[in-house]
Amino acid sequence: GLNLGPLQLVLTLMAEGTCPGLYGPEDTAPIVQALLQEHQAIKRSMREELILQRFFQFVRNDLHVFLMLGPPRRQGPRGLGLPPLTATALSHLLCSLKIYQAWSPEALQELASRHLQSKLSPAWWVSSVASSLQTQQNLLQCVARIAALIHTSATIYSTYLAAHLPLITPGSFLDLLDTFAWLLVSLQEQNRKRMDQMKLALHKMGEVSEKQQAHSRDVRVLQEKLNIIKQQMLESQRQVEQEKRVLKQHEKECQMYEARISALTREREELERAKELTMKKMSQDYRAALASLRPQDVEELRSYRHPPEQVVWVTDILCKMFGEEPGWENAKQMLCQEDFYQELVFYPKDTISTDLFQALGIVVAENDFRVPSIKSASQAAAALWQWICAIYFYHQALRNWQPSSERLERCDAQISSEKAHLGRSRLRSETLRDATRAQIKELKETQQHQQKLLQQLTQSLQAREEASTVESSVAEHMADWTVVTQVLENRHGTVYGDALLCAAALTYLGPFPPARREELLGKWQAMCAGARVSPGPDDVRRLLQQELPCPGPASCGPPLLPVQQPFSLTSLLSSAREQRAWDRAHKPKDPASRLAAVLLHAEAHQRAHRWPLLLDPDKQATVWLLTAAPPEEEESQALASLEQVSEMAEQGEYEKMPEDNLEVRSLTDPDLEQNLLSAASVGEQRGAGGKQPPAVPPRPPDGTELGSCLRLVPLPALTGIPVLLVDFEKNIPWCPTLQQLMQKETLRGGKTLPSETSSQEISVSSSFQLYLCAKIPLEALEAELDPNMLKRLNVIDLSLSPAALEELLLREVLRSERQEILKHRQALQLRVVQLEAKLEATEEELVELISQPQRSLLEEENFMPMVQLLQTQIQALRATLQHMVSLHQDQVTLCNKYRPVARLGVALHQALLQVGRLHPLYYFPADDFIGRMRQALVCTKRPDLGKQESLDA
Repeated sequence: GLNLGPLQLVLTLMAEGTCPGLYGPEDTAPIVQALLQEHQAIKRSMREELILQRFFQFVRNDLHVFLMLGPPRRQGPRGLGLPPLTATALSHLLCSLKIYQAWSPEALQELASRHLQSKLSPAWWVSSVASSLQTQQNLLQCVARIAALIHTSATIYSTYLAAHLPLITPGSFLDLLDTFAWLLVSLQEQNRKRMDQMKLALHKMGEVSEKQQAHSRDVRVLQEKLNIIKQQMLESQRQVEQEKRVLKQHEKECQMYEARISALTREREELERAKELTMKKMSQDYRAALASLRPQDVEELRSYRHPPEQVVWVTDILCKMFGEEPGWENAKQMLCQEDFYQELVFYPKDTISTDLFQALGIVVAENDFRVPSIKSASQAAAALWQWICAIYFYHQALRNWQPSSERLERCDAQISSEKAHLGRSRLRSETLRDATRAQIKELKETQQHQQKLLQQLTQSLQAREEASTVESSVAEHMADWTVVTQVLENRHGTVYGDALLCAAALTYLGPFPPARREELLGKWQAMCAGARVSPGPDDVRRLLQQELPCPGPASCGPPLLPVQQPFSLTSLLSSAREQRAWDRAHKPKDPASRLAAVLLHAEAHQRAHRWPLLLDPDKQATVWLLTAAPPEEEESQALASLEQVSEMAEQGEYEKMPEDNLEVRSLTDPDLEQNLLSAASVGEQRGAGGKQPPAVPPRPPDGTELGSCLRLVPLPALTGIPVLLVDFEKNIPWCPTLQQLMQKETLRGGKTLPSETSSQEISVSSSFQLYLCAKIPLEALEAELDPNMLKRLNVIDLSLSPAALEELLLREVLRSERQEILKHRQALQLRVVQLEAKLEATEEELVELISQPQRSLLEEENFMPMVQLLQTQIQALRATLQHMVSLHQDQVTLCNKYRPVARLGVALHQALLQVGRLHPLYYFPADDFIGRMRQALVCTKRPDLGKQESLDA
């Protein structure tokens, strides 16, 4: 602001047009001449004093004064904080008076609402808690309201911390909103990717479980089918055996019938042969007799008028044979028939009646006595008589053959009957045989079906076993993945509160000590929960709630902006891989130091409007900024050389690991201009000659020990490497490049910087990061730096916390007293870190193995061997890790025996810090304190050493 003396001169100039000492005697003549030339209406005869009065009047009329007054030191009647006379004169001379007060929470909320609406598209407000336009608007208002409360709270805390330093400004609020917008998108994308991966892995394993259940159902169904088929086969086999027995019986019957038929056939054949022989003889005799009877014989007999007695006797017998009355007349009539000879030839000799046969028998019995007489009487009658005898003998033979003929008929009937029975039996046998064949065919088909079912059952059992093996192998991991998925789903609902708290921490927590940081985070979480808390520090109510066993405030309903519980900045802004990288490099592990490291390493610094200013009285900037490689690259290298790193750690070579990812420069460096241009440039420089600038090796800053940590590398390799600019507190004029780089908000969008050493233009890399470092505490910052410049910087206090100092002192005590314990503990710590990294990488490989395939997991050829291999590795790593953790814990227990000495040293340092508040000359940096303690430990071990010798030691 303007001091009171110059303000009085300005007021006089405003009232009179001039002020004492403004114009000398030598200035009046040129003023008068110029005024007369410019204004012709002024009379040249006017006195010089009057012309000057006219000039002063012109000055008063044309004078425009814009006064920016600082905040009032006290509340006066006019609220200006000025003496009454000065305030009265100022009020009469000013045409308008505007008093600018600090932004109210309502104004901040309105600004935040509009800024976020312009920064974020409506799609980013759609979440599980924002399902409608009204809900989205409410969510936006909640974010804006809590952001305003956080800014107000941080402003009040910064006033208590350093009242005369502009640590929190409206620009900080814009940084808060921009960082929130970026973190919201980043956290949502990170959660979405991880959640999609976990859900995909669970979905794939769910498919495996479903297939295992499906295979189990198939096994049950196939077993039931096999049981049914087994019963069917047994029944079919019994039926086949029964049908075979029945068929065998029928075949025996057929054989019996065939035997009978064969016997009857032989008997019939014998009868037929006998009949044939008999009939042949009778036929021969009959034909001989018939042949001896000629038609002339019939004509001869017909010609008799009075035949002899022997002829009549023959003709009477012939009449009986033809059914005529005996007598010659009847006989002659019969003989006179035209075809009588034919009737004799075709006489039915087979069907002679019994009476006729008996009558013929009587007369034939006398054949021997009558034949000669008949022959003597008539040869024709003798031929006829011989025919009659042939008829009788033929029929007699036929009657003698009658039993055999009946037997032959009975044989034919029996043969026909047996053949009918045989046919029926054979038909039944064929039917049974066909049925048996069909049954056997069906049995074979059933057996084939059984074999197919057995193959399917074997395949289903094998598939179920594979699925069960995969499911049992990954069951433990599935439980973890389910928990992780649930946590990620919960984070999806708390991502807005998480992003806002993380943005607030990155924007505001830098300059505060660890206790205040924790207190502010607790209050901000309470604000997100909707609780009514005091925005200022030293809240008595909060302290009483923490110390006294009181129930606390009643629940005020659902939170305004949910945040994850428990809330952890480290887990949100850092990763386990980065934490392990810090553990591997033996960085401080206390929560306060890790929080400061998270604030320092946050990627949001590249998108903020301000460069970070590191307050580093304990030389922790290089400890946290120098790392061997990015966490991903370093961990992959560490996993590839796990055993080698462990051996190096056991030999104490872990301190020799190279660290070259930071360019450390001093404000006093004469080559600072060229080094900044090289570090900030993107690729090749653009210029008239198109040549690269000469490689200038980095020069270590004068008077510091930081340069010893760096390698000498060519400048082109430093492109995009962050720059740590130390000695920032020294009053040295800035080079033009640094002046332009300090305007960080103008570097966005590929800003080019002119080079003072050539005609080249240099494009600033988007990954370029500048860290300003001052080795003074916050209390001395006002005396060394311009407060207006602090508005463009984000102050981060890297002072050692008591816990970190205690660990450093414990390390010094152990190095002096039990160095082997220290080396062993550090080697085990490295081993534990490497095993954790390997275990996480293997588990991540298992997740990727499950979530990557497009086909079903069980269809992949190498899936099962890979799962078993990874599971074996995980189990081995877990067992080894558990063993190493146990060994490390034993070493920690041994080291803790020396911790009281380190705690005593911390208490002593805290007391010295209280002494340092008396006067700035009483300055006790932690580095010097550690050196003095090291000297004291050396003197304790060797009391014979002198002072100089102990210092050398």
